[in-house]
Amino acid sequence: MPLELPGGGPNLGNGYLAWSSDGKRIAAMAVPGLIETAVWIIEPGAAEPVRHVITLSTGRLGRGLAWGRDSRSLLVGSLETSSDIVLFTRDR
Repeated sequence: MPLELPGGGPNLGNGYLAWSSDGKRIAAMAVPGLIETAVWIIEPGAAEPVRHVITLSTGRLGRGLAWGRDSRSLLVGSLETSSDIVLFTRDR
């Protein structure tokens, strides 16, 4: 049976999804473009099936999710946008 998200749930049309290692939860990152990126945990059957975890500040774009092996920790990748040009060199 599909999970009904309260209030329509987060808008996840543009973003990332990652299953937890134990298969009980899904981490979802909404990357709507010009507004803030948000991360949610969806756990069907929990007292609170949809939990907002973090909102990245404006100017940071979400770039991926990964769960730790313990299914308790979540790595959130982000990219800070700027107009700086940086040159990296490598010593031989």
